[in-house]
Amino acid sequence: MARLILNPKKPGDRAIKGVIFDMDGTLCKPQMRDALGIDKSIDILDYVHSLPDNGPQQEAQLKLQAIERNAMVNMEAQPGMYTCLSWQHLDC
Repeated sequence: MARLILNPKKPGDRAIKGVIFDMDGTLCKPQMRDALGIDKSIDILDYVHSLPDNGPQQEAQLKLQAIERNAMVNMEAQPGMYTCLSWQHLDC
């Protein structure tokens, strides 16, 4: 069985090509769920897509877009985020 590893060295090892994080609440202070008034157990995009198209969905999308624009400049990292991401510099 192939291992997924940053720097493959053994035959059969496969390189990790990327890592995806949910920024809101995972790496950064949560804002999106608060703005939408939803619980952590609810997927943000599923929730937005479940709203009626005639206004509520657009309103929710505008709230998320405003948070994303603000986050590009003022994003606040969760405690430990930099430590969590420092693994990418290791020779694994």
